[in-house]
Amino acid sequence: MTADESPRYLWTERQIKAGRGQGAGQNYLPWIHVRDFSSRGKASRFKSWKSGRVIQCFSDIETAFAYLLEWSDAVVDYYEQFPLLPLEETLVLAERIGARIPVDDGEPRVRTTDFVIDLQAEDQVLRQARFIKPAKDLSKRAQVLGLELERQFWEARCVDWAIVTEAEIPWAMAQNIEWVHSVQMLEDQEYIASLPLPDILPTLRTAIEAKDESLAHACLGVDRKLGIEPGTCLFLVRHQLANKSWRIDMREPIRTHEVLGLLPDSFEPEQLERGVA
Repeated sequence: MTADESPRYLWTERQIKAGRGQGAGQNYLPWIHVRDFSSRGKASRFKSWKSGRVIQCFSDIETAFAYLLEWSDAVVDYYEQFPLLPLEETLVLAERIGARIPVDDGEPRVRTTDFVIDLQAEDQVLRQARFIKPAKDLSKRAQVLGLELERQFWEARCVDWAIVTEAEIPWAMAQNIEWVHSVQMLEDQEYIASLPLPDILPTLRTAIEAKDESLAHACLGVDRKLGIEPGTCLFLVRHQLANKSWRIDMREPIRTHEVLGLLPDSFEPEQLERGVA
């Protein structure tokens, strides 16, 4: 078959022309977006610390994994819903291993890897690819063949590929990161940005470290003592944790009705590896 006789995959061509699956950092566009589907189920979106763009997740596991990537200092950037292109290559792989490629309106569907991750490893950046799925769904024959296709695709590019299920997710940590994630920056917080934070933060930390009342009560007590709006100090705790200015064991659930165990300033936490490497 000559180039002129090659099949045209118009939807795929339109996606590529629109920039889907291309770009880096803030300019990367996932191959599929949450808004592409009328029924979104457990889909979610949030703005990334790493790139400043909106991350598109399609399940609770994907969302949790994305928050873990956000927290890891080793992660330079990551790309969700990354397309396995060119399509012709995946069609050849599918035929070789006997995998079925789903078809939409007569056109083969482009398969995507849930997350492609760039990791800083000493003086070089290494790439990883991760497939995210509940363990119960991995035994289906179509899924097994699809995973083998994906594995071979990345193996041909010398990229480490692995499966991540709910068993590999440190859920308490992911939920803690989600709790602090949206308040890392103070750009949109005019009231809090106007406060004398160098005076407030030591007082707040001392109250929390006393460990004689819950986090919520300690924060509210400092709010009242300093005459600032209720909720300000709890916001500041989240902000300090988000920026890693204050440290806790992120593997333990944060409960505002309990004491918060702040770690000493000299504490050097291990880099997050689980769920990434």
